[in-house]
Amino acid sequence: GRNAEAGTPCLPNSSAVDLVTIIGRPGATMCSVPLAQLHTLRLGHAAEGRHARVGSLPSRPDLSGLTCTVLSGPDDTGKYRVELSLDDSSASELTLEPEFLTLRLRRQVLKEFTVQDVPLCPPTAPA
Repeated sequence: GRNAEAGTPCLPNSSAVDLVTIIGRPGATMCSVPLAQLHTLRLGHAAEGRHARVGSLPSRPDLSGLTCTVLSGPDDTGKYRVELSLDDSSASELTLEPEFLTLRLRRQVLKEFTVQDVPLCPPTAPA
């Protein structure tokens, strides 16, 4: 939404669960959420320590679908540092843009995320 008075972007409420695409079976406790959407809502920092799936890296298609752990982010360029657990029991660290990561988390955890530093839209009058 937009704040009509200031013409600045605003959010309709303060719950991330209503503002992101949630992928998962109805009633399931686990779900997937695109990190890019949380990043846009300034909630990317909440990904730290959480599991994610790597997807569609043009330069490394062999990594698509692998699970990783988000170590930190976003950095000054908006990227996230992740650690991949590879088949040979070794680990590899990469720095990725949020568009290439999908978080796996409990729905209840997502409900606890709050949007910070983004103004809320004023309530709209009934038509």
